[in-house]
Amino acid sequence: MISVAVPVPQLDVLTYRVPDGMVQPAVGARVVVPLGSRTLAGIVVDVQPAADIAEASLKPIRQVLDIDAFVPTDVLALARWTAEYYGAGQGEMIAAVLPPKARGVRADAHKTVRVAAITAAGIEALAGQELLTSRQREALALVAGAVGGLSTPELAARGIGADLIGRLARKHLVDVRRERIERHPFPGANVGEMPADSDRLLTEEQTAGCDGQRQDGSLFAPGDRSTRPRTPRADARA
Repeated sequence: MISVAVPVPQLDVLTYRVPDGMVQPAVGARVVVPLGSRTLAGIVVDVQPAADIAEASLKPIRQVLDIDAFVPTDVLALARWTAEYYGAGQGEMIAAVLPPKARGVRADAHKTVRVAAITAAGIEALAGQELLTSRQREALALVAGAVGGLSTPELAARGIGADLIGRLARKHLVDVRRERIERHPFPGANVGEMPADSDRLLTEEQTAGCDGQRQDGSLFAPGDRSTRPRTPRADARA
């Protein structure tokens, strides 16, 4: 059993059961649960809660979106404390700390790509005498030769279509999963160390602030409005 907070105003946490064969989510993970005629994404706030109810009578969760915690435990604790202090629903308060696109029933709001990896059955079929077409053998060989599998765009570039991968997946010869595409926020930009700008001048306020801290060995000379650092003075008493 797990306790789940759903984004419904004034609603307390709800208890669900995890179906057999489904991974046990951690506290802070997102799960998809039924609520009346709706399906919502909630946050696990407790595992194995004490409840005077038969587990078999509980509604099962529909999907586990995160194996590990999506919401850090300290953020979760703060949101629950805030909900209790202000008399708000825990799910409503926890939803306020989530990124907007992470509040739905999608496992990942980021752009993803499908990746095909060979299974143990696929390795046996490739090495054995199982009846496979030449295209199926070619696809299995390509997937088997890549550590971690190949994405469907990479396979398509080599003439292996999604329909062929789908047939292999239905035979349990390959496993198809989704992986998040890690994109650089500034593609093509040089975000390394910026060169010093010797012609840049400090404002009057910045100069006054530097002059005020000059007594403890500041990096700026008295009244100097240049951004060029100077070597700190040696202690005259040394």
